[in-house]
Amino acid sequence: MISVFYEHNSSVDTLYKVAEKIILHLYGHGDTDNLGIGDLRYNLFTASAAAFKKEVVLASLPPTESSLREHTKRVYYQIQIWLGNTLNAEEWGWRKTLFMMLPTMSTSDPAPQELIEKVFCGCKTNCTSARCSCKKSGLKCNQFCKSCYGQSCDNATITEIVLEDDNPINDNDDDEREYDCEEDDEEEEEGIRPGNCIL
Repeated sequence: MISVFYEHNSSVDTLYKVAEKIILHLYGHGDTDNLGIGDLRYNLFTASAAAFKKEVVLASLPPTESSLREHTKRVYYQIQIWLGNTLNAEEWGWRKTLFMMLPTMSTSDPAPQELIEKVFCGCKTNCTSARCSCKKSGLKCNQFCKSCYGQSCDNATITEIVLEDDNPINDNDDDEREYDCEEDDEEEEEGIRPGNCIL
């Protein structure tokens, strides 16, 4: 079943079907159930909500279809790299930023926006404890949180930080700035750039 990950020209759909079967088996459902990953998430959510009659820990649910698809692409990419095959990382679950490659976690929201808006916290601290309802639900804090607004806590999403550059620096462009660099190691003064280069 997993041999498809070792083939050089496997399609994302073929890989996803195998990954979905693996997840279904991990959650105790065999091939005879005819469930998709979305159906499994829904069944587990409703069963746990009915059984416990309290908050459901969303992190205990299987991944969303979009999240599993992106993870599957990254697994395939890594295996192909180990096998010596070259693939474009941006086509296999990674995105390029100004400084590094970051995994694409999902191409869709983990739940409908109406539901996400109902999960928020009222923490007065950095949202690090298990009392944070966002963290307990397996979600990052968002703009609906009462104190942190999804920006000023340890559970805030880092994707809000601008990491992508719409105008990448071209090494062939002539830099109009001129630098006059000093040879000695004087202390940095106003107008002197690090490395003692005056702009």
